[in-house]
Amino acid sequence: MSRLNTMARFDGPDEKEPKVIDYCYSCNAELYEGEEVVALEDFLFCDIDCLFDTIKYKTLEENKYGTI
Repeated sequence: MSRLNTMARFDGPDEKEPKVIDYCYSCNAELYEGEEVVALEDFLFCDIDCLFDTIKYKTLEENKYGTI
């Protein structure tokens, strides 16, 4: 038996690079298919912290210009 055949069991799986489906609305990080994301209306966020950062920023901007 060839040594190549016996060592084949140590080969890694043939995994494809995950496809980028969109970008985080807050930090612009790549969001990959199959990854858990946070969605609010039509916006996608990589995690809850990015969602909160966006809400905080938007609230501060609105308060700054007196639109609330």
